[in-house]
Amino acid sequence: MSHATTAMPRELPPALLRDTEAILARYEHEPEHTRHVALLALMLYDGLTAWHGLGNRERTWLHVASLLHDTGWSQTADGSGHHKWSARIIREFPWQSLAPEEVAAVAQVARYHRKALPCPQHGGYVELPPEHRVIVSKLAALLRVADALDRTHRQIIRSVRPELTPTALVLTVECKVPCQREQEAVQKKADLLRALAERDVVTAVA
Repeated sequence: MSHATTAMPRELPPALLRDTEAILARYEHEPEHTRHVALLALMLYDGLTAWHGLGNRERTWLHVASLLHDTGWSQTADGSGHHKWSARIIREFPWQSLAPEEVAAVAQVARYHRKALPCPQHGGYVELPPEHRVIVSKLAALLRVADALDRTHRQIIRSVRPELTPTALVLTVECKVPCQREQEAVQKKADLLRALAERDVVTAVA
């Protein structure tokens, strides 16, 4: 049984949706990928509330960061550094719907969807309030895994159901076709989630 219907993301508030869609229309050339990543990220978020302990505001930050995480591809021919460009695009957009501290947090979540993990040597991260650094790390950990779950950009994985056990974080996925590349990508990009959850992250096919 698919969990996609029950876990569809709640619509963003109208003003925030307008801002986000404006950025997508200008910079995102593969919105079907980022929308699917957002869906998977929110499935992870909703299934792990007991672990992350965050609320609706932070869920919204994850939703927006997931939709915009790849906008930086529009600024680089080969994708190198696109995560940093995505953060810059988010920071420099004239948001009417997010406060400056929220924009900073969303930008950092998008920035950490790939490559290096958050660390005190990164200016944008260390400039955040301490409580926002914790939030950004948790949200980025989920976004990294959600992005891996659409590694081939073919929306093969319909749904993901996370379960936290005493020894592991098990991600049960429902796939349209075999999804070995996605499973391999999760093992690589679950590094931050593995560290924060203090458990191994494993995938299982429903």
